[in-house]
Amino acid sequence: MIHTSFLRFSKRGFTIVELMVSVSIILVMTGILLENYPESSIRITLLNNTHTLALLLREAQVRGSAVDSSNYVIGGYGLLIDSATSSQAILFGDSVSGLNLKNSAGFSIGDGLYDKSVSPDTVKEIFAMKRDFSFKKLCVASSTASLLDAPRGYLCNATSTPEIKSLTISFSRPSQSAHIYINSSTSTDYTSACVQLYSSESPASGHVRSVLVYHSGMVMTSASSCD
Repeated sequence: MIHTSFLRFSKRGFTIVELMVSVSIILVMTGILLENYPESSIRITLLNNTHTLALLLREAQVRGSAVDSSNYVIGGYGLLIDSATSSQAILFGDSVSGLNLKNSAGFSIGDGLYDKSVSPDTVKEIFAMKRDFSFKKLCVASSTASLLDAPRGYLCNATSTPEIKSLTISFSRPSQSAHIYINSSTSTDYTSACVQLYSSESPASGHVRSVLVYHSGMVMTSASSCD
């Protein structure tokens, strides 16, 4: 008798009340997910852009310090970010054509800058971010940077003298050290750089990220602003 009752109970399905409660829970959870999806998607895209930029710098470092050119027409690699096109970065091969620059081992190297006309460099990749994402700030620091002027030692865009209009980070063989230049000039080789990325929701929390590069060759990402 007990066995028969157990079988009858085990075969009983869901009641209408149980189904309504289950459906209600699913609808509430779905609503929460849909409500937060746009912002979550923007955050994820910003994070992906940040890591892509860091990986491009690593690629320039690895290829530049070794140079994958058998005929020595490429003397390094670099990455250019120009404020005029603030949503893209150019990975380039630094040509040695027309230059007479040598490293300590006697190998020809490039000038560390992206040249379009004289001894034109080779564009290896253009990293273009989607609309509403941009490199908001280009910042550099030198050994003389004052912490009083910039809390983290960085001077950014218009706060820098001269104003930062473009940032070039390049690597030449056989060293993995970074050369950091601004405004297409090699007059000053800075000790570090910071690139701040923005999304359409910036500067709200979670919508600001940055990539930091040091002369030593270290590349790292940060969930905070450059300054």
